[in-house]
Amino acid sequence: MGAVAERLGHSLVLTSEGAATGDSLELAHRLLDGIKQPGKAQVIPDRTKAIAWILERVRPGDVVIVAGMGHRGYKESPRRKSLVDDFVLCRRWLY
Repeated sequence: MGAVAERLGHSLVLTSEGAATGDSLELAHRLLDGIKQPGKAQVIPDRTKAIAWILERVRPGDVVIVAGMGHRGYKESPRRKSLVDDFVLCRRWLY
């Protein structure tokens, strides 16, 4: 998945499933293993901050794909004990 994202995307941001802990970055580390130039990928442990980071940098005509945990609709953040929803985060940025 990392190799495909690197080949087809202009920017690559890897994040956790929610919590900014070492274990939660296991997937990001596995994705980095499939990337030829891992130094070009941004690793931002906090998913909310990662989504905000990329949305702050998009320009008209850009396409952003938020993949991973979004299919669940929400997740509970251990630090905040609140619901975090990828769709809601992106929609707030758009409107």
